[in-house]
Amino acid sequence: MDAFAAVAVLIVIAAAIGVLCWLWMRSTRASQRRVEVQNQRIIELLEQISRNTAGSE
Repeated sequence: MDAFAAVAVLIVIAAAIGVLCWLWMRSTRASQRRVEVQNQRIIELLEQISRNTAGSE
């Protein structure tokens, strides 16, 4: 029964590592999406500033 317990512990540890990796990947993707959205807003603002500056000269 000791061997069975050791295998069960290893399976639980492997499952926990898998869940942690999945959660980390999920949060990383969400963070990356926020950065991409913010970058897009900055690009749009810079383009607007460029148009306004070019029009005022």
